[in-house]
Amino acid sequence: MAKVMIFGDFKTNQSHLLNLSNELTQHLKSSDINVVNFEAPVNSSGKPISKSGPNISQNIKSADWLIKHNFTAISLANNHIMDFGITTMGAGTWNDAYKCHIFIANDGIKVGIICCTHCEFGTLTDKFSQLNDFGCAWILNTQIQNLISTHKNEVDCLIVMPHGGIEYMEQPLPEWREVYKMFIDLGADAVIASHPHIPQGWEIYKNKPICYSLG
Repeated sequence: MAKVMIFGDFKTNQSHLLNLSNELTQHLKSSDINVVNFEAPVNSSGKPISKSGPNISQNIKSADWLIKHNFTAISLANNHIMDFGITTMGAGTWNDAYKCHIFIANDGIKVGIICCTHCEFGTLTDKFSQLNDFGCAWILNTQIQNLISTHKNEVDCLIVMPHGGIEYMEQPLPEWREVYKMFIDLGADAVIASHPHIPQGWEIYKNKPICYSLG
């Protein structure tokens, strides 16, 4: 049985101060696939874009720390990844962003992961007018629905990882619940979300889990 572990938002400039318990370390080592949201681009000479809210970044050692601790997939689909423009690590072109990433576990199980974020700075919303731009996939673009419908029968488990919601609210908005249920209706096996920076509720819908925010 394939083991997949999914974590919420990760951002630090002091990874050398982080410590994991022996139990969590063993979980990470025993898992086939460990996924985390990389909440901010790495530090660079890029200029902050004009936006509401803070422009944040993190040390390149943050990514090294994740790799060292057995994280195998690092999502870039979030509202900060383009805070310093394309000279930093973005999520990619349209075809890079709107893509189902397929991982094969040790037992041969195929796990598909689709990452997307709410519509904000750095979100690719129009394939035709932004062909040369970089960014990440928009949760509500119909291409996300197409990806789910296309890949649901090509993998054994299909996970959608949205990045959206209202920060520090303990309950998801009804609109987000409807969107995430729609993903299940289309064929997703699980919807595991992040962004609110606080754990929100979770539920089982049609025998499949929806987590509205891992924190």
